Amino acid sequence: MSFDGLYIGNEQLLIPGFSGFEEMRTMNEFSSLRLYANYDDADLHQVSAITFASAEPAQQGIGFPVWNLLGLVHAYGGVWYELYYTIGTVPASGNSDKTMVFVGQPGTMQFYVPGLVAIDGIHQTNDQGEVEVYVRANGDNAAEVHQVTIGGSRPNREIPAGATDLGIIHPWGNWQYVYATDTIVPAA
Repeated sequence: MSFDGLYIGNEQLLIPGFSGFEEMRTMNEFSSLRLYANYDDADLHQVSAITFASAEPAQQGIGFPVWNLLGLVHAYGGVWYELYYTIGTVPASGNSDKTMVFVGQPGTMQFYVPGLVAIDGIHQTNDQGEVEVYVRANGDNAAEVHQVTIGGSRPNREIPAGATDLGIIHPWGNWQYVYATDTIVPAA
């Protein structure tokens, strides 16, 4: 599962079945990040709230969260800083809608979103047909985990019943219709 366009500040990701980060890449000089997270699909209803900090918090020890070093981030002006994260539980309330960006190619994309509100759109990022899928979620509904699959059809618009039409992309100059299916994952 990959997340794109993360800018470090008061960012928090809600990741079902989170088991660790595989990789982090700095995408531009403005500290935009792409994170690759590992998850256990047998434990999807255990949602973790991952919070990030651009410096190791001074408060450490018993009663304080454990901060883990994720790596170095290259920022504007050639500055590098260390990025830390901590794993917490999802707050019971007080979360407003948050946007997450998932990256991949239609037909090979499947991801899990706790508290899915809507898929707000897609954006093609290169000639190979890679897309960014903008997903809105609300932490108040984190116990309801959605499995989202992004598919594509060409040359004709063949969208399965119940799927959401996300628009058209043009990998290598060929038009492709993109759609999303959404299934609520039953509690184990």
